[in-house]
Amino acid sequence: EADRVLDRFGCREYSFDPEKGFFLNGRSYPLRGVSRHQDRMGVGNALTKEMHEEDMDLILSVGANSIRLAHYQHDQYFYDLCDEKGMVVWAEIPYITVHMEGGRENTVSQMKELITQNYNHASIICWALSNEITLNGVTEDLLENHRILNDLVHTMDPGRVSAMANLFLLETDSPLVQLPDIRGYNLYYGWYVGDMTDNEVWLDDFHAKHPDTVIGLTEYGGIPPSPSSRPGPKRETLPRPIRPSIMSTCWRSFQSGPISGVPTAGTCSSSLPPAETRQEIPERTTRASLPSTESRRRTPTTSIRPGGQTRSSSISAEAAIMTGSSL
Repeated sequence: EADRVLDRFGCREYSFDPEKGFFLNGRSYPLRGVSRHQDRMGVGNALTKEMHEEDMDLILSVGANSIRLAHYQHDQYFYDLCDEKGMVVWAEIPYITVHMEGGRENTVSQMKELITQNYNHASIICWALSNEITLNGVTEDLLENHRILNDLVHTMDPGRVSAMANLFLLETDSPLVQLPDIRGYNLYYGWYVGDMTDNEVWLDDFHAKHPDTVIGLTEYGGIPPSPSSRPGPKRETLPRPIRPSIMSTCWRSFQSGPISGVPTAGTCSSSLPPAETRQEIPERTTRASLPSTESRRRTPTTSIRPGGQTRSSSISAEAAIMTGSSL
C-alpha cells in the first residue's frame, strides 16, 4: 500500500489597515489576545494534551481571539486547537534578546522548520522573525540576518506576512521597524518604566509619526515581583494590585481607538500548580464560537504590505474559515 498523509486545512482571507485595523474575511476584527508560553510547574515543556486543552480553555474564558505563541515553536496539538477554536495566531522562532553573529544558520533552519511544519494551520497569520532582539543594539550583521529571514518568509509562504516584536527601547526610526510587513512593540509602561497611561500615549505618538505603518502591542502587563526573584535592599516592590490596574488601563485604551491589526497580547503565565494543589476552575462565562465549515474552497489570502500594497495568493490549510472567538 502506498504511503498516505492526512492533513486538515482551512481557508481564510485577512488584511491589515494602518487606520482601521485587522480584517478577517472582509470584516473588521479587532485582535485582543494573550502571549502564551508552553510550560508548567513540575512538567516543563512536556505538556500533556489535557494541559494544552486547559490552557486553551483559560484563554477562551477571558474572551481572547488571538494568541502569540512565544517565543518558539509549540506542540502541534496546540496549533490544532487554535485552528479548531478559530484563533488568530502569531507564530515565531526562538531568536530572542541578543543577536549572535554565529547563529545565522540556526535562525534560518528554525524558520524553515516552523513554516514547513505549520504551513497548513489556517489559524496562523504571520511568521515572526525575532523578539526583542536589539537589547545589545543594532548591528549590520543583525540587520542582514533579519533581511535573510524576511526574504525567506516571503519565498516560502507568499500568502502570509512577516512580523517582529520589538523591544520598547528600539528607536521607532530604526530600519528594523520597517523591515517586516507588520510589527508590534513590547511596552511595559507602569511596570518597568513610566505610568500605565503611557502605553496609549506611545501608540498614539507612533501612529502620528508613521501613519502608513501597521503597528500593534505585542506585550504589556505587570507582575508583582517576589523578594526571591528581585533581590536587593533598594529594590522597590510593586503593590499587588498593579497587574489588574495595568490590564484594565490598557483595555480602556484599546477600546478608544484601533490598533492597526497586530495581536494585542498581555502577559499570560501558563505555569499553573499541580491540579491537586489548586481549586477547581469555575465555569466559564465567555465562550468561543466554533469555526465555520460552510466553505471549503481554495480562496486567496490577502495581506496589506507597508504603504498599502496588496498581496494575494492561495494557501492550503479542512476544517474552517476562521471566524474567531466571541468577545
